[in-house]
Amino acid sequence: MRAGILFLPRLMILAAMAGASLVARGTVYHATLLDELIEQAIRKRGFSVVEVISHCHIQYGRRNRLGGAVEMMRWQKEAAVKIEKAKTMTEEELKGRFTMGVRDLPFYTQEYQKLREVAKTKLAMSA
Repeated sequence: MRAGILFLPRLMILAAMAGASLVARGTVYHATLLDELIEQAIRKRGFSVVEVISHCHIQYGRRNRLGGAVEMMRWQKEAAVKIEKAKTMTEEELKGRFTMGVRDLPFYTQEYQKLREVAKTKLAMSA
């Protein structure tokens, strides 16, 4: 669960609560993974949110003394952890890092329909 919380910052929690069927995060350094995440989001029924972590070495990097483009890309490489790996890591190992990957959520209307069917069954049994 710890990795799930780490993966779902406020934006992703908001998307999931709004009914997103897929929430994902990738970096521009991990371009192949990012391509896969975007493709999954397009193919997934319902609406999806893909957060792309990129760098702005001109303004943000310079003003915060994070270095140029190469240093910021290196940070993305070193700080990003796949969700599956994050589940096996300790809190100390995860400190200062962020998770990337996909959280496949149930399709809202399908889950709603299941709830309705359960309610109908219980109502019929009690009558």
